[in-house]
Amino acid sequence: MHCIHSHRTIILFLFTLFSQTAFTQPKDTLYFINDSKVIGELNKITLGYVEFDGDDMGIIKIKNNKISALIAQSHYYRVETTDRMQHQGYLLRGSIPGSVTIRGANGDVDVDLESITSLAKYSQ
Repeated sequence: MHCIHSHRTIILFLFTLFSQTAFTQPKDTLYFINDSKVIGELNKITLGYVEFDGDDMGIIKIKNNKISALIAQSHYYRVETTDRMQHQGYLLRGSIPGSVTIRGANGDVDVDLESITSLAKYSQ
């Protein structure tokens, strides 16, 4: 009887462990030019500013020229730029500071943060 109880406990523990990992949403990360970072969720980008919901900080609005990198994989995004281009994908660290790489179904595209006019989240 003790052996059956131990097996149930182990199975329950493993189920809890795997279910938490499977349903944990990735966090976004915002890197500043002074090498500090904020972890949380990207809310929006408008021309010149990034709005970010930092864990335990609330919503902050940052000028693009203060940001060195941005990684946002918690959602799939539609990004519009000043040259009227539209891109869809996840946002990864760009090839140069102040840029992002948009990874979508059609490959990777590097975009300067300064050239992003709007960003929208796609539903998942």
